[in-house]
Amino acid sequence: MDKITLSNIEIIEIGILELGEAVSKFKFFDKDSGVQREIKRKHVEKIKESMIKNYIPINVKVNQDWYILDGQHSFTALKELGILDAKISYTMYYTSCNDHSMCTLLNNNNKSWDANDYLESFVSIGNENYIWFKEFREKYNLNHQTAIVATFNTSVGGDNKFNFIFNSGNMVVSVEEKENAIRVGEWLNDIKNLINKKDSKITKARIFQKAFIKIAYDKNYNHDRMLKKIKSYTDKVYHCSGEKAYIKMLNDVYNFKDKNKINFQCNN
Repeated sequence: MDKITLSNIEIIEIGILELGEAVSKFKFFDKDSGVQREIKRKHVEKIKESMIKNYIPINVKVNQDWYILDGQHSFTALKELGILDAKISYTMYYTSCNDHSMCTLLNNNNKSWDANDYLESFVSIGNENYIWFKEFREKYNLNHQTAIVATFNTSVGGDNKFNFIFNSGNMVVSVEEKENAIRVGEWLNDIKNLINKKDSKITKARIFQKAFIKIAYDKNYNHDRMLKKIKSYTDKVYHCSGEKAYIKMLNDVYNFKDKNKINFQCNN
């Protein structure tokens, strides 16, 4: 066989399990096999401390026979804590008896999952909320955080509770939230089309997109008025260094030469 690389290893299956299911399926290589690295107690205890504070679904990589190739420390920590409703994502590889090489490769290339990894994982098992969210992101060309703001009118930080909900597969998008998100996405496209005639780099900035989305959710926002003002006073639109600055700039354009001044109260 050619030198083993991630590109020539077949992924058989990707899915989500609850802890009980994982305990019954996942297997550890025999210590004498030399395949799996020795489990280090200090590392397990450190992971347990982190999980107690905020459990983010772990990803365990297994071979075609459910033997763990990577993620044994995290799985051991979770099993010892016994968080029964915890979700565990897994990726199953066909290793063709090259388990040792695969373990080494995975450990050398190991990186934490990001939001896109979790999204693809839940899409792969047919979760309709995540399928809709992916299609929404792609249709309006939004990154993860911008799409979250557009869908739920909320900001996502590093320790935000919504991260836990999203990564655990429990995100639910209501009909009303979908309608609002699509409306705001269409409005953003209208704004892009006008401003892009001057400078497309402005609207490509994620901080600009999030700034406009937050304004669009204000109860006093009138889209026709914003379009009219941007079309008439495009020279008032300029690059800003941050999201708050873009909110102020758009607010100023919206109010320019208008007696009915509106101060948008945007969420942080």
